[in-house]
Amino acid sequence: NAPGKISIVVDCWSTRNGHSFHGILATFVDENWNYQQVVLDFDILVGSHSDKNLATSVFKTLDEYDIKEKLLVITTDNASNMDTMLFELREMLKIHNIDFNIPDQRIRCLAHITNSSCQASLKVLKECNSDGNPGLFEDNNDDSGDKDQSFPPQVNSKQRSNGGKLPNELSVYGRALDATMISDDYLAGMSLSESEWSLVEDISY
Repeated sequence: NAPGKISIVVDCWSTRNGHSFHGILATFVDENWNYQQVVLDFDILVGSHSDKNLATSVFKTLDEYDIKEKLLVITTDNASNMDTMLFELREMLKIHNIDFNIPDQRIRCLAHITNSSCQASLKVLKECNSDGNPGLFEDNNDDSGDKDQSFPPQVNSKQRSNGGKLPNELSVYGRALDATMISDDYLAGMSLSESEWSLVEDISY
């Protein structure tokens, strides 16, 4: 009974014993201009998280509540099966003469983007630097045996003198930043070029 458009949020996951679930949440503004959030379905998926299975689950719920024509946007994570699921759903809606424009009506979950970006950054930070020095999260012991767990790490003058290359910490942070940027389609084109990193190096010390 929502008076206007309805947005839905979908997510799926599997339990350790192999059962797959598909949660579908609706959000809308009611006639009194109050934000409403309603669980429409908690579907048990039979088979894999394929694009066809997911699209069928979403369409079935939209049809059951008779809200196909009210659909505004769908929020999903960034898994590849969600991309193809939306194509399948678009074709199902097209049969009922309902247009679904994926670029305009799909919202990518910010929490999933942030998690993916952080995971990509941490992977780079844990790797060894190109000059063979330990990565930022490697333990560094001083002569007394105490571990230096400071972050960001302190870099001495010898590490700063690296033949004109990016300073040690900038090199690692730069790789982490690049990994963060390329993990998302929208940010990929905003990563710094080599000349831009050179400018960063010039103003760093």
